[in-house]
Amino acid sequence: MNPDTRNPSCLLYGALDARYEDRPMPVLDNPHDVIVQIAYTGVCGSDVHFWLHGGIRTYVSETQPLTMGHEASGTIHAVGSGVTTLAPGDRVAIEPGYPCRRCPRCKSGRYNLCPEMKFAADPPFTHGTLTRYFKLPADFCYKIPDHISLADAVLMEPLAVAIHAVRLADVKPGNRVVVFGAGTVGLFCAAVAREFGAAVVVSVDVLEKRLCFAKEFIGTVGRTAMPDLSITPEENAQRLIRTHGLGEGADVVIDASGAEASVQTGVFSLRMGGDVCAGWDGEA
Repeated sequence: MNPDTRNPSCLLYGALDARYEDRPMPVLDNPHDVIVQIAYTGVCGSDVHFWLHGGIRTYVSETQPLTMGHEASGTIHAVGSGVTTLAPGDRVAIEPGYPCRRCPRCKSGRYNLCPEMKFAADPPFTHGTLTRYFKLPADFCYKIPDHISLADAVLMEPLAVAIHAVRLADVKPGNRVVVFGAGTVGLFCAAVAREFGAAVVVSVDVLEKRLCFAKEFIGTVGRTAMPDLSITPEENAQRLIRTHGLGEGADVVIDASGAEASVQTGVFSLRMGGDVCAGWDGEA
């Protein structure tokens, strides 16, 4: 078999049941689509949840397995006849969810809320990027400059999540910001808040090694805090405000943990009239 026609992929059949198989090569049946030869796919927290539990709200099965992965970069392999902005060989980061473009949300510019959104690795029908070749609309591929490696370009998707969260939270110069969770998205939220002019950015996590990295990563405006799991969220919030000199409380809280206790502590950490934003999708 011609190696260019093979499409080895990692499919999840259920919790702890991943199998490598050859899937059909994507076909360019839309003139505005492209085929990307995937170079790297990152592992998101949602991927870990899928691996451990077989899904989130919707689940994979023996009869409907799913190719995992959505944080990806690669090289353009082929382009549709209507594509003018990309060419084979271009290095790109991909936006893994593309909308219908016709509904009221899409037409208002909020296409991320499109009810017909097709998101990579969303059961039961939309396969993901842990595959050799992946098809998507050309305008959801973003050329990357020469100084950014394909490995680093994988981080463009979680970085975009962080930028969206910081914008929603309306971080302003001089704000005191607390970010719960110092994983990839949490670190990016803290870094973006810094770039938006925050005077203080406190990263909160239960893992010391994450806090050590956050302190170095965020720089001079960055601070770190580890909650005391033996006390209540309200008590932890008071301790956080007192320790880091947040006055009446934080101007902005961003939760990138999804943990119920963190969400509660975050709310108690806010000043009156402060803003809180959840940087995740699901139930705390």
